[in-house]
Order: sequence, then structure tokens, then C-alpha cells
Amino acid sequence: MGHAGCSEAAPTPTRGPCLARMGGRGLQRPGCESLDGGEWIEPAQLAQNLDDLATIKHWLGYDTALRRTLRPLLETLSGREAVLVDVAAGGADPAAGLSLLAAEAGVSLRTVAIDLHPQVTAEARSRTRGVEGVTIVRGDALRLPLATASADVALCSFTLHHFTWGQAQALLGEMRRVARRGLILADLAHSRLGYWGAWLLFRLWGRRHRLSRHDGLLSMRRAYSFREVRRLAAEAGLRQPVLHRYPFWFMLLAPEAAFDRAPPRG
Repeated sequence: MGHAGCSEAAPTPTRGPCLARMGGRGLQRPGCESLDGGEWIEPAQLAQNLDDLATIKHWLGYDTALRRTLRPLLETLSGREAVLVDVAAGGADPAAGLSLLAAEAGVSLRTVAIDLHPQVTAEARSRTRGVEGVTIVRGDALRLPLATASADVALCSFTLHHFTWGQAQALLGEMRRVARRGLILADLAHSRLGYWGAWLLFRLWGRRHRLSRHDGLLSMRRAYSFREVRRLAAEAGLRQPVLHRYPFWFMLLAPEAAFDRAPPRG
């Protein structure tokens, strides 16, 4: 799940081969997901995969958890414009819902959705056409094409498991660099029970979802544990990180209480 953009065939200095990731317990969880590289994907399969990912996020309760986490922060910005950066955004499916949430809080929200895969960014542009305040940018999650402190919030969902330990620290560092007020990080939590639950789901879904089945099962194998994400947050220097565990094997790292660069209200 997610679209980190690593390539097994031609790794770059910041994006190592997708053979495995290095976690707190050493080399583990091998594999490379279909959308990790820049290779061409049959458009119908790509669209189905993005639809499946949005559906799974909704079933897991991610949409509700994200709104509940973001609402208090938006309320502190009432009457202003806010900028949200969605890192490794995939189809940018939360954009429309978050714009409505911001409007309810009296905030004009501008979303910058960044993804590395060229077909994914093209699909995201198509899906967000007509949604005001959304900009789709092709870029590297580990080298965000944004100025320091140029956004209010940085969001990354269901992508952390694509990265090695060092790359995950770099991801958090980049999100911390561009966001003035906080970051939100959500991902699957490593779970043997979660893997078999996903296996059953994809068996029931059938052959039409074969790309999602391949990537989804691999995502469960590669996911970090709750304890590992707590350690990552600490090593990345996040202040007062709050990590929530949710049923059905996903977790969400909430915004920090405050950022030094956040201007005072008024």
C-alpha cells in the first residue's frame, strides 16, 4: 500500500532497493510492491488498486481517525488559510473530505499532494479535478520539493512500511522540516493476525483485485510494529509525539503539541 517510489532495478542514493527493510530487529519482510517503482502499470489495474486502497482505509476507520485528529488543529486556524502537504499521496482521496472539514472550521485549506510515480500523479490529477485548492506535484517523499516551514501540516498515510529504518527517519525529518504546526503519520501495524485477515479479504475479493492482493499482503509483512514507530518518532526528534493504536491493525501518529515555528494566534 502507498506509493513510496523505490525501485529495485535502479535505486537512488535516497531510495534503496525494495528487497527488504531494516527495522529494529534486523533485516526482514522482503519484497517490492508493484507501485514502488516508476514502471508502467495497466491503467485499469492502477485505478482499481487506488480504489481498493481508499476502500481499505475507510474500512479500517482511517478516514474518521484523520478527521478527529486534524479537526482541533484546524480550529486553531479559524479565519485563515492553511496548507496541508499530503506526502506519497497516491490518488489523493482525502483531499475533498478534508476541504469540507476545513470549511466547517472556518479555514480555507490548500492541499499539496505529492507522489513520485508518474501514472499515480496523473490519476490523482484526474480524481481531484474540480476540487478547489488541490495541487498535485510529482516529487520524492525523502526530498520534498517544498521550502522549510512552508506548510501548516504534513500528512503521510500507509506508506511508512515502504522505507528502511534510515529512510523512515528521513521521511519524518522532511515532514518535520516543511510543517510549521505538526505532522500526521498513519500506517499499518505489523500483525500476524492482520496478515491472515488481509489474506482472507483478498481471497473473497477475487482475481480482479490481484494487484491490490499482491501489494496488500506484502504491506502487512513489511509493516513496522507499534514499538518500532515509537522508537522512530523518538530518534527523529519529534517532541511529545502521540501514537494511537486502532483496531484492525493500523496506527496513527498525531501532531506534536506545538512547533517552534508556529506563529501565535491573533
